[in-house]
Amino acid sequence: MIIIARFDADNSGSIDDQEISDYHKFGEALVANHVNTFQNFAVVFTLLIGAAHQTVVGRPAPWSAPAPFVDRFGQDAADVVLALAYYTNVFLEVLCIITLMCCIFYRFLITNALTSLDARIAFIAQSNSIATTAALAVYCLLLVLLLMIIAAILSHPYWGYFVALVIPFFVITLNPLIAGWYVECIKRQHDEVVELLGGVPASDARAASHSAAAGAQLGQSLTNSATLIAEVRPQVDLRPAASSEHRE
Repeated sequence: MIIIARFDADNSGSIDDQEISDYHKFGEALVANHVNTFQNFAVVFTLLIGAAHQTVVGRPAPWSAPAPFVDRFGQDAADVVLALAYYTNVFLEVLCIITLMCCIFYRFLITNALTSLDARIAFIAQSNSIATTAALAVYCLLLVLLLMIIAAILSHPYWGYFVALVIPFFVITLNPLIAGWYVECIKRQHDEVVELLGGVPASDARAASHSAAAGAQLGQSLTNSATLIAEVRPQVDLRPAASSEHRE
């Protein structure tokens, strides 16, 4: 892990003062980036809570089914769709509140409760909090899409169903883009780890020079060891000691 984390940048087998200083510098930057990320998440979810809360409390006016929808499907169907839209909006607000609370408590823990840099970095690695918050954000956006479709069907009973096409459009447009980013990140991380462990990834020519230098260094060490053994051997009698009977 010391090699992968680049604590021992020069691969000397020990961590000097400069490498410790770099660890503190880059570690503090990592913690600051995490705090800023959660601050941005908190702003977004606060805005979503403000937008959803107005509908939950019936402001500026409670939702109601329009006359065309009631005429086509009846009042009972209108009540069911209204209830579905209302509860979807409530779930959206609750999920936004949960995510906002996670952001608040995470920032508190990482900036106040945890006092050492080592503890903060370990907490960041173990909690995987950014990925969890990002997943909650995706669920919130999916609820927004569902609410938009329900509202379109309720407002336009004849043409509102076409709004449902936004879901395949959303999936087809966004998934390949994000999946490509993730694949590229995984590939780069794999190449970097292989390089640090002495392999030769095809996509990074620097790993080849690194392996060649390591091989040359190993060869030089073996040569030095052989020379030292050759110098010491004549001075040491490696023959087994004769027994007392043989000496007599």
